[in-house]
Amino acid sequence: MVNNRKREKTSRSSSKDQITRLLQSTEFKTMLITVVKEAVSEAMADIKTDLHKSILDMHANMKSLEETVVAQQKRIEDMELALKDEKKKQDDPAEVKERRRSIVAIGVPEDLALPQFERSLADQNTVNQLLKHVDATSPAVSVYRLGRQREDGRPRLLKIVLTSQFAQRDTLKKAHKLKTYRGADGRHIFLRPSMSREELVQFHDNRRKNRTNQSPATNATPLQPRKEIPTPMITDSKN
Repeated sequence: MVNNRKREKTSRSSSKDQITRLLQSTEFKTMLITVVKEAVSEAMADIKTDLHKSILDMHANMKSLEETVVAQQKRIEDMELALKDEKKKQDDPAEVKERRRSIVAIGVPEDLALPQFERSLADQNTVNQLLKHVDATSPAVSVYRLGRQREDGRPRLLKIVLTSQFAQRDTLKKAHKLKTYRGADGRHIFLRPSMSREELVQFHDNRRKNRTNQSPATNATPLQPRKEIPTPMITDSKN
């Protein structure tokens, strides 16, 4: 038994020596370095691939952002030009003079199935009937629709240019008579003065305040239609 123990001790000592020699050998060191290099190289390749992809995505995002910025700058420039043009129009004496002798009709039917020329004739005939119904003192000098055709099928606003500012005021005073008038579609038609963009915004604000403050019994003016007959109010810079 003593001999067995000696042999086991000798065997363990010999194994440790072999392991130590292996770890210290040039071959093992070379192999370990090679394995580590390969692992590091593989990891770096993955990192490089991910980094390259991230850089490409970043460039794409930057390009998209630059295009968006350019588009927004173009939009801002267009808006600034439009505002300048609008201000020039509002300051134009001829534009102001026409606006002061013009009214806008709301709810006049517009038959889109007709050719443009026939639609214009129909609008002129309708305006003549309106002015006759309210006993206006002046015929219309010019009649035309405002803005683009609506996608919901509702009629566009109809601008009516009269002969003078007096004729405009007189017609608006008599607009209450339209409460007994119906258009071709059976709906009410309402009149309001032609206004600049700023005046129109103020007009809508005042109407909202009046609707809030008024009781149903006092809501009887032609510019404030009954609730069961909604009227499209379209903001247009030229009305």
